[in-house]
Parts: sequence; C-alpha cells; structure tokens
Amino acid sequence: MVAIPQGRAEQWAALAERLRAIGLTSEWVERHESAVGRFPAAFAADWLRVQYAVSEEPAALALRLLARDEPVSRAEALAALGEECFAFAVGSGLIEETARGWRSLLRLFLLDSLYLLGDRPEQTTDTVMGVGTTTALLARASYPGERVGSALDLGCGGGALALLLARAADRVVGADLNVRAIAFARINAMLNGITNVEFRVGDWYAPVEGERFDLVVSQPPFLPLRDDQEKIVYLHGGRRGDEMAHLVVSRMPEYLTANGIGFVLADLVTVPVGVTALVSAEVVDLEVDAAIYCAQAERQRDRRWWEEAHRTVEHLRRCGVKEVRLTLLLVGAGGGEQLTVAGDRWAGMDRAGIDALWVAGAAGDWLEQRARIVAGTTMEGECPLGEKVRLWTLRSGRGSLRAYPQVGDGILDLIRWVTRGETLGASLGGLSAGDREKALGVIDELVRHGVLEMV
Repeated sequence: MVAIPQGRAEQWAALAERLRAIGLTSEWVERHESAVGRFPAAFAADWLRVQYAVSEEPAALALRLLARDEPVSRAEALAALGEECFAFAVGSGLIEETARGWRSLLRLFLLDSLYLLGDRPEQTTDTVMGVGTTTALLARASYPGERVGSALDLGCGGGALALLLARAADRVVGADLNVRAIAFARINAMLNGITNVEFRVGDWYAPVEGERFDLVVSQPPFLPLRDDQEKIVYLHGGRRGDEMAHLVVSRMPEYLTANGIGFVLADLVTVPVGVTALVSAEVVDLEVDAAIYCAQAERQRDRRWWEEAHRTVEHLRRCGVKEVRLTLLLVGAGGGEQLTVAGDRWAGMDRAGIDALWVAGAAGDWLEQRARIVAGTTMEGECPLGEKVRLWTLRSGRGSLRAYPQVGDGILDLIRWVTRGETLGASLGGLSAGDREKALGVIDELVRHGVLEMV
C-alpha cells in the first residue's frame, strides 16, 4: 500500500485553497461532465479525457494530476499547484515523478465543494474507497433540512459523509475499523478546514458505546463473499452480501436519540422486518453486478474475469438469492412501511422528499383545518378513443416518492367537495358515521401522496 501522506493542518488547508483559486471545484467538474452528455456513451468518456488533455487551464492540469491518474510534466504540475503546494505535495508523499511524468499516488475526489483523498481502486483489506454514486445518493437522502445536535457516520471510510454532515450538525463522529481509513478521514478534515468532526477507530458501534445521536448514516459493505475468497472488510457483507446491513440496522435503535433517525444504504436480498424501506424499482442484474465488481480485481478483461463473475453469480444462486435491489433503510421513521421508488424519482431522492412521505397525525386530527390541493398537482387520464376515462393518475405538485395514485370520478368528487369547505370537519359534517370514516381514510392517503395539504 502507498504510504499515508504527512502534513500539517495549515499545509493541507493551503492545498485546498490553491485548488479553489485555480477553479478546480465540484461545480467545475460537473459542468464539464454534463457538457459531454450529448455524446453517445461510447465516445463521452474519451472526449472528456481528450478535452482535459488539450486544456492549459490550471484546473484541468490539477485534475489530471490528482484525480485522473494522467501524468503531467513538471511545468504543468507547477502551473497547477504553484511552487509552495507543489513542494508540499512532493514532500508529503502525495505526488511522485515517474518515467511518464508527475502523478499522484492517491486519488482526489470532489463532492459538493469537498476535497477528498482516497486510494486508487485496489481490492486489498486496507484500501480506502473514494466517493461513488451511492455515497452521493446517501448524502442527499440523509442531509437534514434543519440543524441537528449530533451525527454519526458508521463505517465512515475516508470520511465523506461525516464531513458533509459537519455542515448541518454541531458535533459529528466518524467510526471505522480500518486504521488507514481513519487516517485519511483526518487528512480530509484538515484539507477542508473542518474541526467539529471526531474520527475513531473500532468495529462498528464499539467506538460510540453508550452514546446516542440525532442522525446516523451508514453504507455497510454489501458484496457477497464466496467460500474461495479472502474477506475484504470494506467490500464483503456476508455470504449473501446483505448480512452486515441487517446487523447494523438491528443495533441502530440503541444509538438514536428519542427523535433520531438512521439511514442505511445497501444492496439487499431481504428487507429487515419492521424497518421502513425505500426500495429501488430496478432489480440489480446479478451477472452485471458481479462483472462490475470483479472487473476491479481483474485488470485484464479476459476469460478469468468472466469466470470470476460467474462464480459469484453461481454462489448467489446457491445461497437462494433470486434478486437484489438497492435499498435505503430508515430506522426510527415511517412505521415499517416498504415503498418501491421508480427510477426517475430514485435518482433525485433527497431528504425533503423523504420527510414529506410521513405526515404528522391523521385525517381525524385535521377536522379544524382546511383542505386544499397542493399547488401544481395535475391529473392525467388515458383511454381508447371514444370511451370515457375511468381512472385518473394524480401527480403531486411538490413531487412524491410514493407511487402516483389512480382514482376514479368518485374520489375526484370528494376532492372537489372537501376543498370547498371552510374546514375539513364542516365539509364532512353531513355524512353518516361510516361514510365519514371512509372519506377520512381517503383524505389521509391523498395527503400522504402529496395531493392534498391541510392549512
């Protein structure tokens, strides 16, 4: 393994300041990557690589040097980092000179204005993973709308989630069994000038025994471990792959405050009983998933790669695994409901949308309030030409992770009726007790689907 780079807090902070000064930010990278979105997928990555290679912008040079494993000349490295930061990068062990030019020994990742160092993609026990798409997804899904007192990033790796949550929490703890990961997390805190995060070494909850947090996030390893493989801590979650996620969830209530909430993201074979789950509508293709992860271990895309991937698929089938879905588990919220989230809404899922799924109270508590249609809500109907629409699809104006409800004319009439009254109770006053209860049940569902709101 590459030695952990050494440096003082002010030196790491100066490096980050240099990167900001030359314009190397997550926004800059996103702008360039979105610009190639119009290209066919087969060409987009190559076009982006060439675009960076011909650019003389210091930001492009720094990106090639630190983030893309594309060596640059000494003159280009100096143009990117400046003399002081170049000298620090060399002296700390962050970059080195090779026959092809100067290159970084590690990998820089950019996430929401954060600079994060991690290892190159190698499957060894101590490897510190960088930032992937699932990390960004969990960050959006868990980031609170209001400030919280304390947060825990369980299995924090290089500290990405802990450092993001430091913006919204008074105190954050990151815990990981991997000593190397904790060392990287501390470097990343210095790199970003974040001081309200404490990183601790230990196995899962051991470093925070007896403590409780307002927010807990975790992305446990979820790859299946075959009998002929050596366990890699940050990758393997058990024989099926999801055993570690089940274990993390089972103990999480002990570490949450009274109103605390926990978020766990993993590929799951089964959802823990009684735990609220947002399940991706897209089934993970076992062969594709195995091929992707085995590709990281097999440098040559040859028959061995194919054989390794199919050994994993056969192992899963022997374990009784028929399908796997990426799932977000919520501990301490939602009452054990399981929702399937469509792909378009899954990609844009955030904390505001998740919080909107569960409305405090029920329709019977809102009788003194007025019902109104959420602004922007639409209705769509489809039927053969010449026939009357029998079912209408209602799409919430604020968006909803729930499936869009389909309703008939009777429900539409109820919506019109209750939104005309001064209060919900007044609108339903003339109904029999039985009809009133039925109407309240429908109204309750419409509120939870984001179609109606109480004011």
